[in-house]
Amino acid sequence: MLFKAVKDSSEVQLIVVGQLSKLQKGFLESENISYSNFHDVSEAHLSELYSKSDLLYFASTSEGFGLPILEAQALGVPVMTSNISSMPFVAGKGAHYVNPHDLSQIKHGIEKIITDELYRSKLIESGLKNINRFSKKEYLSRYRHLYKDVFKIDLSW
Repeated sequence: MLFKAVKDSSEVQLIVVGQLSKLQKGFLESENISYSNFHDVSEAHLSELYSKSDLLYFASTSEGFGLPILEAQALGVPVMTSNISSMPFVAGKGAHYVNPHDLSQIKHGIEKIITDELYRSKLIESGLKNINRFSKKEYLSRYRHLYKDVFKIDLSW
C-alpha cells in the first residue's frame, strides 16, 4: 500500500530495507517511484539509513514485535505504523496509526507527518519517551515484580 500511496508524489524518495520481490520492483519501476533498496545491512548502516529518513513507515499486518519502531524512535525518527497486531503496544503514543489496508489513511499520515512540524515534533518526543518502556532497567524491574508476585519472594537485584 505504501508504494501506491506515494506513486503520484515526485518528491518522495523511498528507502526500503529488506528484500523486494520482483513484483514490488516492477511496480516501483513502472510507476517511476524513486527508491533505494538495502538488505543484510549492519547496525551502523541501518542507523545511517534511519537518520536520512523523514519517517519510518512500518505498517505490518502480522509482525510479532516491531523492533524497527523502537529503533526509529530511539533515533528521533517519527513513526507511522499499523493500528493492528502488536504495533500499538510497541509504539505507544509515539506513532501515527493507520489501517494498513486504507490508502487514504496512509497518504494522509505521510502528509501530516511531513508538513505539520508541531505534530512531527510531538511524535518524536513521544517516541523518545516510549523507548524507556523497553529499557533493560525497566525489564529487570518488571521481572522482579513478576517473580515477587508469582513466587512470593523478594529479589533485590
